[in-house]
Amino acid sequence: MFFIDVHAVDASTAYLLGTDFEGADGRIYKTTDGGSSWTLQYRDATPGVFFDGMAFWDERSGVAFSDPVDGGLLIIRTDDGESWSRVPPESVPPTTPGEAGFAASGTAVAAYGSDRVWIGTGGGAVARVYRSSDRGRTWQVAETPLPGGPTAGIFGIAFRDSLTGVAVGGDYTQRTEPGANVIRTADGGLTWTSVASSLPAGCRYGVTYVPGTRGPVLAATGPSGWGLSRDDGATWTVVDTVGYNTIAAAPSGGALWVAGVEGRIAGLSK
Repeated sequence: MFFIDVHAVDASTAYLLGTDFEGADGRIYKTTDGGSSWTLQYRDATPGVFFDGMAFWDERSGVAFSDPVDGGLLIIRTDDGESWSRVPPESVPPTTPGEAGFAASGTAVAAYGSDRVWIGTGGGAVARVYRSSDRGRTWQVAETPLPGGPTAGIFGIAFRDSLTGVAVGGDYTQRTEPGANVIRTADGGLTWTSVASSLPAGCRYGVTYVPGTRGPVLAATGPSGWGLSRDDGATWTVVDTVGYNTIAAAPSGGALWVAGVEGRIAGLSK
């Protein structure tokens, strides 16, 4: 299994999302003993299944999504932290030709509050954002100005409140080249505008807001390194030029971690 995403509830409980790198096998495991043992909660071997990320509203309620199956994103959800079920396909807008998710960071899906969730995609002609305000039961989708294409689109998405959010991405074949790779919304994902290019330059894989800091702090990472923004992505400060794939922040306290290939992990605290 290629493990895409992990969500820790506390020191004992966590969920783990995995998929076969060739597709057609998606799984969710759960531990309640700090990782000593894991229970398989969900498995789907349908052709085309390739999970890209998951997000949670609380310790028992969450959502995960896969590349398209039968013409639309496969989205599953749980309300009890034990069983997962697919959102009916008719509740999810159809995908466009080539559209799918990018699993580089596991941050292409973001949950906020008690019921909001967003999913960023790429691979099609334009990058799009799916949004739901009822815990993933029904969905709408919006086009964004971030360029699409077979190797381009949205890789990460984050919200600091129900209206203000940022998505990052680019073209993963352009690992260090400058270019527009940050977009922003002020209306909950209904419309998006291009903001700037992040620093360091190049495709951005993961993004998160950092709770517990003075003012909003946004962090994004990619193969050229990672940086911070205090104005929702308009300007950036470089932290490191070593590449990392994914990024995560503690729910409070201002702690932040990045992780990448060769087992690299780094962190910051306020």
